[in-house]
Amino acid sequence: MKSPEQFNVPAIEQEHEKPKEFPEDIKKYINYCMETKQFDAIYKLHKQYGVGTPEEVREIGRRAYGRAMEVDMFNTAMKLAEELYGKDSEEWQRAYQVLDGVRQKMQEAQKSKDIKKTKEHPEGGA
Repeated sequence: MKSPEQFNVPAIEQEHEKPKEFPEDIKKYINYCMETKQFDAIYKLHKQYGVGTPEEVREIGRRAYGRAMEVDMFNTAMKLAEELYGKDSEEWQRAYQVLDGVRQKMQEAQKSKDIKKTKEHPEGGA
């Protein structure tokens, strides 16, 4: 995945006036993000640069949340949900519950793997 730096995307300082539209280099990065469906990056750029109405930016964030849930990026989904809807929201709870379930399955798989190794090599030797 390419980062904003690879596209020469400058950081914007909060004190500066925010542009009405993106500079060309950022438009290229946004096109790349659209192609790769990195809606969370697009949301962050819109928010950081203040491009679009608050409702348009929220809609981009909602799409980013939905996409993150679709592709199993549950940490990202939780962060977006907290920012967009709040930590007490159904969206945040949904992302948290799925992520927690994934973590539990991973821990169980690791325990099962460790038990299998112990049974195969009870003395700890290979």
